[in-house]
Amino acid sequence: MWIRSQDKSLLTEARSMKAEDHRISKPTKKDPFNDEYVRTDIRSDFVLLGSYKTRERALQVLDEIHSKQEDIYFTELKAKAGLMDWDGFTKTESNVYQMPES
Repeated sequence: MWIRSQDKSLLTEARSMKAEDHRISKPTKKDPFNDEYVRTDIRSDFVLLGSYKTRERALQVLDEIHSKQEDIYFTELKAKAGLMDWDGFTKTESNVYQMPES
């Protein structure tokens, strides 16, 4: 499946994606080892596709990509089986997923 990066500067065929948490340490007087989540990045083949404020949002985006991939796969199967016209498939379905904003 093709993925367009969040900033629209990259179009890549993503074979696998990973959500990576990034933290910064914000020491306080009470807890000098306090870690706080800053963002979760979604990467594919070491390329940044998008950054999200929470891990939950990043996982939601991965779920959306998974759902779109399944939709494209089953629509393509229908076209191959003759249950749908190939022209209709190529005109109505896009196999490019645009990474959403945060």
